[in-house]
Amino acid sequence: MGTDKTLRAVACDLDNTLFYSYKHRQENDVCLEWLDGKEQSFTPPVVYERLKALTGHPGFIPVTTRSLAQLSRVRWPGPTPYLALAANGGILLRNGIVDAEYVKASRQSAAVAMPGLSSLLAEWEGTGSFQTLRMVDDLYIFAHAPDKSEGELAAYAATCSSLPVASAASLTVQASGHKIYAFPPGISKGEGLDRLSQLEGVAVEWLAAGDSMIDLSMLSMADRALVPGKELAVCLSEEVNVKLCPAGCNFQKFVVDEACAWLNVPHR
Repeated sequence: MGTDKTLRAVACDLDNTLFYSYKHRQENDVCLEWLDGKEQSFTPPVVYERLKALTGHPGFIPVTTRSLAQLSRVRWPGPTPYLALAANGGILLRNGIVDAEYVKASRQSAAVAMPGLSSLLAEWEGTGSFQTLRMVDDLYIFAHAPDKSEGELAAYAATCSSLPVASAASLTVQASGHKIYAFPPGISKGEGLDRLSQLEGVAVEWLAAGDSMIDLSMLSMADRALVPGKELAVCLSEEVNVKLCPAGCNFQKFVVDEACAWLNVPHR
């Protein structure tokens, strides 16, 4: 990046887009993440091989809701991506090093909503419903309730969105599977990409790939959006150029093949 030309880039979610947890591991899958010596995340061998080339391209940009610590656990098969966005777009890394000025601006933006986030965090703690509950990188709330159904958490997120404390702070409360998040204004994947483009001073043609509602802001701004199925596609505007993963195709392989083609990265 760093030119006045229009460049192509790939903004790619990680969990369930490039790799998946050990619970979904298939025979011969390759591990990309360990925690306390235990294998955590896997990807198919063909995806692992494609990533060796993709991560070395400056236009390949991981964009994840993972915390900074969680992203640092990923062991890329190729070079560390030149740029990456963690904490739902709130933290920028260059060659694995945190951009302090970028994060400072994110925290200043989130600070306005922090009283509301803190109040919501206290309310969630009081329910005793979550196995894991924390403030992530001083930017947003993450909660995990594996014993609750996805429907229950989606309904709870909708209820929390209308609470006075959430409305007053303009918080975005979203459920994703058995997880629930509360984001302050300015902390989203789409806004992170906008900030990055402005910071780098380039016009970008984006290919974006994601699998959940949290990816919508990123997918909505893309010149082409890759999604696993119609359930997410129908949430996007008709103006978005959406490409569905073909039936029977592994989504991770679909994403890396499309990314290689978009960036003109040779792959076998």
